[in-house]
Amino acid sequence: MKYLQLAKKYRYYILGSALLIVLAIGYIWANSVTAKQEEKEILETNEVAQVEPEIEKIKVEIKGQVKKPNVYELDASARVIDLINKAGGLTKEANTNNINLSKKLTDQAVVIVYSNDEINSFKEEKQSQYSVVIEKVECPDKVNTACIDKVLTSEPTKVETKKEKEEKQETTTDDTKDIQEEPVEEVTLVNINTASKEQLMTVNGIGEKKALAIIAYREENGNFNDITDIKNVSGIGDSIYEKIKDSITV
Repeated sequence: MKYLQLAKKYRYYILGSALLIVLAIGYIWANSVTAKQEEKEILETNEVAQVEPEIEKIKVEIKGQVKKPNVYELDASARVIDLINKAGGLTKEANTNNINLSKKLTDQAVVIVYSNDEINSFKEEKQSQYSVVIEKVECPDKVNTACIDKVLTSEPTKVETKKEKEEKQETTTDDTKDIQEEPVEEVTLVNINTASKEQLMTVNGIGEKKALAIIAYREENGNFNDITDIKNVSGIGDSIYEKIKDSITV
């Protein structure tokens, strides 16, 4: 009875205390949930950071007129100019007129920086120390990844040297002459050891240039021992020999 009276008398204090306890428990629980959520987010962020792929790398070779020719490792997004800078920069003799400095590099690419002398020599002779000259490329070498293409063709063609062009022109001229000449009914054998230029030119397949070449070879090396020796003369190959073999003698 006494406790009921006390409880009734202090009921407001008791209710207030109970309410404070409930609020305190709720506050602690809410903070605990928030802390766990934040911890979970931090862990997820760390996991994402750990699975991010590394920056892709490529290896590219550079040679020629740079200060440190070598094979370098670069980011996959690197350009030709980045590779040149990596190699210490250009030398005084470097010529980059035919190099695309902004071209993106690929793994295992080869970049060649030419000298002024090499470019001038290429323009005159269409030859290079590195490889066969390709017509589609302004640089002397097909292997040079940084070269600027003239035309986009899938099948590049070889550039003819001066000597090849002359031989081709000579063959064309002689073939034209052969077509225009009337066939000779009677075949007279021409002695290639004693015949003059005019006599040699009577042979179907031998024009003026080949006649002069035969005489020059004869003067330098002596008489021909066999008619097959005429194939040693510049510009007379197997096809020409087959045409003239029945018309010459030694």
